[in-house]
Amino acid sequence: MTPEGRSTSIPNYQTFMAPALRALHDGQPRPIGPIRDLVAAELGITDAQRAEQIPGGRAGVFDSRVGWAVTYMVQAWLIQRPRRAINQITQRGLDVLRDHSDRVDVHVLEQFEEFRDFRARSARTPNASEERPCNISDSRQRSAGEQSPRGTISAAVEGTPLQLRPISSPGSDSKSRCSWRTSFSRC
Repeated sequence: MTPEGRSTSIPNYQTFMAPALRALHDGQPRPIGPIRDLVAAELGITDAQRAEQIPGGRAGVFDSRVGWAVTYMVQAWLIQRPRRAINQITQRGLDVLRDHSDRVDVHVLEQFEEFRDFRARSARTPNASEERPCNISDSRQRSAGEQSPRGTISAAVEGTPLQLRPISSPGSDSKSRCSWRTSFSRC
């Protein structure tokens, strides 16, 4: 760790893409924990490296970067989520792994329209530069349009009108205290 709190020993999130796909190559659905373990084993990530925290100490650098790698590959449809928090390789993911076994990165993902659409949506997010994946070891390696999952979620939420409407409690008159119900609608 440098004096500025920057990690010097953990690769950027793109370095974890191919190993994460290899962790799923057997087609079995897995939660992120076992994927991280397999990636760490393949790349020789030590327990000390896995313990490094991002600035603010809210998450581990390694865990975060593997999470970004998986999220980006979900957006490119290399990985699907058959149910909440479960990841599974797709046929497209198997094809990419076959064709790019050494390294999968954003440039590889750019060939897919779904990923380009994701990046375009993400680029329209206010403060997008603050929401990009954190490459603590060398921020210069980030390209201008890379967007974090948080930024993507923010863009989705900002694009969804949120309407709060009062509803009366049973047995109360309209002038009494109301509870609030949230309703979502798409434009």
